[in-house]
Amino acid sequence: MKCGVEEALWEALTKQYEAAKVDEAEELPTVRVLDVAEIPGGSLAFAQMIVESGALFSLVVALIAVLVG
Repeated sequence: MKCGVEEALWEALTKQYEAAKVDEAEELPTVRVLDVAEIPGGSLAFAQMIVESGALFSLVVALIAVLVG
């Protein structure tokens, strides 16, 4: 008899869990926009210069490390 009660309890809890998941999925939006995107100002050239000089610097350091080591 204990097995039947456990099965009934398991089925009831499973149905309740599935209903709660469906309710939660209906309540929450899939996508929510927090902030509207803005195009950055004219600092792209400065950022590009920083990236290029960093790449050149690391290349020089790597070449020195190869020649010394």
